[in-house]
Amino acid sequence: MGDNEFGALWERSTGEQMLVAMADGRAPLPRHAVPIGLSLREVVRGRVTLRWKPTEDACNSAGQVHGGYLAMVLDDAGAMSCVTLTDRYRPMLTMSLHIDYLRPVLAGVEYVATGVVVHPGKRRMLADAEITDAQGRRVARASGSFTPNLSYNGNA
Repeated sequence: MGDNEFGALWERSTGEQMLVAMADGRAPLPRHAVPIGLSLREVVRGRVTLRWKPTEDACNSAGQVHGGYLAMVLDDAGAMSCVTLTDRYRPMLTMSLHIDYLRPVLAGVEYVATGVVVHPGKRRMLADAEITDAQGRRVARASGSFTPNLSYNGNA
């Protein structure tokens, strides 16, 4: 998708509609998502579900996925849930993020990340996020506060 096409889609789409377009492949995901194995699975107002299959490149020297990658995925899930409430797609700026790491995460295994808005403010939104394994066990959780990047103007 070219910049003009993305800009035109941005002009006529709410945040939720733009994330649905990303999930459907009609708009590109944020640049960092594909290399880390992250994709959008489901988008509804106030909630997103992502699929994450980390690669070996995300592993630390102990052979487990580095916590920084978990933080990125939790941040994305929380921020994207907030985006679903905006009048236009605007990336969220993270104001704070508190994370609890609960279980090891392994490369090559599929996980599900979910973000849910818990406070839908105009300037500051709060969201919870979690990553679960195939058995539905929580491997990490986070709570964060986010604000829309109002300077974003639809450039891909």
